Amino acid sequence: MGSSYNVYIVGDAVIFTATFKKADGELVDPSEIHLRVKRSSGEIDEPTPEKQSLGLWRATYSLIGKTQGEYQYRWTGTGAVQVVSQGAFYVLPVSVPN
Repeated sequence: MGSSYNVYIVGDAVIFTATFKKADGELVDPSEIHLRVKRSSGEIDEPTPEKQSLGLWRATYSLIGKTQGEYQYRWTGTGAVQVVSQGAFYVLPVSVPN
């Protein structure tokens, strides 16, 4: 696990945000926006992005019922602006019960 990872606990919620801009920096909405999360098991989830304002999008991803390990995510935008952004985070098991 590298130092650049965000770390969450099983049961947390991950808030993803994305900003879409043209090359000149002007905010713009792509024609289509997708967020895909690849679990440590290899399964793919697709949280639904919600528009916050022009060019600014957000999605919530629940870790309830998920397992520990590395998760990878990828935002894609197509159409008016074509953007790809990706990253990873790590999920730890619950170590202290409620």
